[in-house]
Amino acid sequence: MIRRRPRNMLASVVTSALLIFTATAWPQQKLDKFKVEQGQLILESVHDEVKKHYFDPTFHGVNIDAAFAQAKEKIGGVDSLSRTFAIIADTLDSLHDSHTFFEPPARGYSIEYGFSRRMIGDKCLVTNVRPGTDAEKKGLKAGDQILAINEHPLDRDVLFKLDYLYGVLSPQPGLILNVQSPEGDKRRLQIQADIEHFNSTDGANDILYRANKQQENDRPRFHEFGDGLIIIKVSNFVMSQIDFDTVVSKMRKHKSVVLDMRENPGGAVSELEDLLRNVMNHDVHIGDRVTRGGRKAENIRGFGNSAYTGKITVIIDSQSDSAAEVTSRVMQLEKRATVIGDLSAGKVMEARTYVDFVGAGRAFGYATSVTEADLIMADGKSIENIGVTPDEIVLPTPADLAAGRDPVLARAAAISGVTVTPEEAFKFFPYIWLKNYLR
Repeated sequence: MIRRRPRNMLASVVTSALLIFTATAWPQQKLDKFKVEQGQLILESVHDEVKKHYFDPTFHGVNIDAAFAQAKEKIGGVDSLSRTFAIIADTLDSLHDSHTFFEPPARGYSIEYGFSRRMIGDKCLVTNVRPGTDAEKKGLKAGDQILAINEHPLDRDVLFKLDYLYGVLSPQPGLILNVQSPEGDKRRLQIQADIEHFNSTDGANDILYRANKQQENDRPRFHEFGDGLIIIKVSNFVMSQIDFDTVVSKMRKHKSVVLDMRENPGGAVSELEDLLRNVMNHDVHIGDRVTRGGRKAENIRGFGNSAYTGKITVIIDSQSDSAAEVTSRVMQLEKRATVIGDLSAGKVMEARTYVDFVGAGRAFGYATSVTEADLIMADGKSIENIGVTPDEIVLPTPADLAAGRDPVLARAAAISGVTVTPEEAFKFFPYIWLKNYLR
């Protein structure tokens, strides 16, 4: 998600903990009149935030008042809080906007399904399986193609919605996967999730501790080949100033740079602009920012003779979002970098999150992410719901994932004149699972 200002990481973590520990766990329960009224109060608050802040006052032709009025009627007849939240989420989904969505009250537990996956081309492939999980015990392996989750056949849009459903709105104790091995064998697996309940007394401290460890895991990583090439794993655009300065400093000591922005979810506009300034010797028109107030040019002033002038290769994939996509597209349009990999996510709207509370005494928090601006790139086109198409499509195969090979990173190195095998490239940046940091 693109943010207008640098994200205050501590504030973000505290907000997350606050939402968790001012809330009760939400089991599937019958709604009494009081709970129905609470659900309708949340709905009205979400409606109000969208009405006040959404960048397009016409709401893309959607009658937003009628949509929320219909949602209010639905909430009066549902039998669980999860369904109430699903109705709110579905109402926002009518805008078809990647950055406008509902964040329900967090639960007092976490659920992990034990594997990572992403769309590679038009296939959903397992990229990692966490050791010791039920997913591993049931035989799920890197390189397996997931054909369906809980009987939903997968494409990019469906996977995005299922991630939201099972990761945010309604986490499940398990998933049913229809999978196919690299050799073509099909099987059906019922995967049990790992469920971890937070201690209500010191749970907030545990969440903060865990989040800090995750932040450490997401710091930039480097692999150097003398002064000829440095490969930088850029995990996000919410780096500390020290980490950002380290990235720029290391770039300047090498003739070529590979920026690996695969699975980069974006972050702050200011960081993408600072990175672009450091690699551009001229002023650049990023695009036009479209808000309720009109259309305004977004430009940056390049660093002239102080800019880094070496060769740049950028790697993106289907989970490169927002700031990562804009950075890639600007470099592509300016002929400043060769972009390789897979079509990016196409989620580049600019949003702000509004946190609200409902209830007296034991009030609970929830949030609404609202798009406040669209970005029309310098070529006059938006990449929302479209994505960035690489100059060169390079995709790992199921067999590559199963064997521990990274042909994409190997190709990026080759563009800079450095030969590494896909097996070697795979080992440069090992996947880091967030360990159980609860103390």
